[in-house]
Amino acid sequence: MLRSSLLLALGLSLVDDCHALVDSASSMIKYRTYAEMAEYLLELNATFPDVVRVSVAQETYKLPYPEELQCIVDEKTNATELCKQFVVHLTNHSTLASDPERPQVFFSGAVHGNERVGPNAVIELVALFAHATSIYQTDDTMKPTADTQRWLRELVNTRNVLLVPMTNAYGFSRNQRRELTVDPNRDYNYMRAGAECMQTMTSRVVNEIWRDHMFQLAVTFHGGTQAIAYEWGSPNHYSHGDKTKPSERSPDDMAQVQLGNTLANFAGTFGNGELYPTGTMNDVVYGVTGGMEDWGYAASWENQFYDEKSHPFLPCEPTTFGGYPKKKTVYNNVTNRAFNVLVETSNSKEPLPADMGDFKELYSANVDFFRTEGTATKIVGHVPRNVRLALMMIEMVQPLVRWVSAERSPVPHTPDTFPAASLYTTSVDQVTKMGCAAQAWERKRVATCTTTDCSVTRIAHSKLQVAWEVLGALAVDSTHVQVSSSASFEDDTILIETKAQKGTTRRFYEFASNTSEAAAANTADKMDTSLFVACLDLGNVTSDTFYVRAVAIVDQNWKKQGAGGDKPSPQVPPQSHLVNARTNADWTAEWNGHKVKASLEWVSPIITVDATNRSKTKRHSSNAKADGSPAQKSSFAFQSAPSQDVVAEADNSVDTPTAGKIRAA
Repeated sequence: MLRSSLLLALGLSLVDDCHALVDSASSMIKYRTYAEMAEYLLELNATFPDVVRVSVAQETYKLPYPEELQCIVDEKTNATELCKQFVVHLTNHSTLASDPERPQVFFSGAVHGNERVGPNAVIELVALFAHATSIYQTDDTMKPTADTQRWLRELVNTRNVLLVPMTNAYGFSRNQRRELTVDPNRDYNYMRAGAECMQTMTSRVVNEIWRDHMFQLAVTFHGGTQAIAYEWGSPNHYSHGDKTKPSERSPDDMAQVQLGNTLANFAGTFGNGELYPTGTMNDVVYGVTGGMEDWGYAASWENQFYDEKSHPFLPCEPTTFGGYPKKKTVYNNVTNRAFNVLVETSNSKEPLPADMGDFKELYSANVDFFRTEGTATKIVGHVPRNVRLALMMIEMVQPLVRWVSAERSPVPHTPDTFPAASLYTTSVDQVTKMGCAAQAWERKRVATCTTTDCSVTRIAHSKLQVAWEVLGALAVDSTHVQVSSSASFEDDTILIETKAQKGTTRRFYEFASNTSEAAAANTADKMDTSLFVACLDLGNVTSDTFYVRAVAIVDQNWKKQGAGGDKPSPQVPPQSHLVNARTNADWTAEWNGHKVKASLEWVSPIITVDATNRSKTKRHSSNAKADGSPAQKSSFAFQSAPSQDVVAEADNSVDTPTAGKIRAA
């Protein structure tokens, strides 16, 4: 029996093993059994409770433990226990209660128990976040690179992630596809009803989790082929009912196509140099009834666009395991509007252990800049590939405007400072040309900032050069910088508003540079970077303290839809939370303490600038970084910022309008 008193020691052993692997020449990622997964999950929960919390779905949702569902907990003796579906809640828990708009993402490791890559990728994703972001991480040798830490800290403070590594716990423990005799991915009430759906504990656990949340993005990992596939994936959406013809398109197809392309490229190549194929499930995999994917995307809205006889969603009334309430399969209009992406991880359901990957691909590589910086190993591993995919999915759930150091000289390279411009450019002159120009720099008239608490000496500096990028988005329709005498940026306090710029983010720019759409979007980027740069003239700024933020409008083309054979089915506007949250200003939804509220404008963390006539810097303790950490000092002299863990003192960051979307004053 798995006992918590024993798990701590077992889990520590697993962490120590991982540590040794990262430091050694033999650092290969290994498969874990059901028992090993359970032990490691509970160890992560015990060690990193600020960011990782593990629960058992049967306990949370008062589901039964059927005697038929026995999971193997000892591979040598075949000893069994009642199966448990472990649920991981990954976020900065110290600030979650005061942030109901934190966007939600869901990951299913495997609804088919014999498809083994997904569960192992999910648990390594959780471990990577824990080692990169927790205040309880004391082993520096287990921390990823500074740039990876910075990125994951931004994500853990601004995203709310639910993961079920072993969704089909019974099947995973026995390395078999089904739960008993039922295929869990034919067990949802999309084109199925009555006794033919919600028969498995697997589907009931997923159903309970989704009834509690409003996910905007989701991934369900599979295996047996290679693909990133999106809606539609059911026979009722074959064109003219003919599966040999291209699939009908969903109302959110524009965004799904672009997101699929980004995921494939950021995940990286397979051993043969090929990327994940992308497309609708009907086209690149096959259509099914009872699938989880279309259920997660459309259960909240598709029925309303058809007459009653044609409703794809009808309630379930299963008889297995004592039955399941019919009312739990009748959905409101907000819970099931997520992009629910099918990821077929490998042509083999259980790839060779040697092909699983290397911890160095996650801990030694600069994961945030995967496409712009070579990794520390040549190995292409299934687990790192899908951890990268998952990280990009988590980022893309919401736009993120991030400052970049615009200094020409080297800056302190820590997770608490802005990323260096050298990560984006081939020479310092690129940023200078885009900003205050060489002459001003030669006259030493230009100041820059490396953290959100910044100091400039007015008698020495007449200009402030700032650089920023946009993440969590693909196309930047408009972005500019505002300078204000107030941290709330009321209209009458705006001192400077720069000219609008446009372009693409590096999440789109690098991967689609040969397409006409990317070429058109990139015309504003004369220096061939994904950065935006502004030179702020401080001549008319008289305040001793002023505030700087960047504003961006993104991905407005996601609301576009095809015509003719590419028109959406049903022919209605985009229906997902993801698309509407950044393109439809009137979109809002609330459920169970969670909220989705649209914004057309997204803002950076606020830089607080001390511009007194003294060279001495001054700390503004009321200002906090939008990523949750206390603000750090910086100036043109680039004082080293003390290293602090982001999630340690995050309770004062949520109510201050410092980052995210523009809120009404």
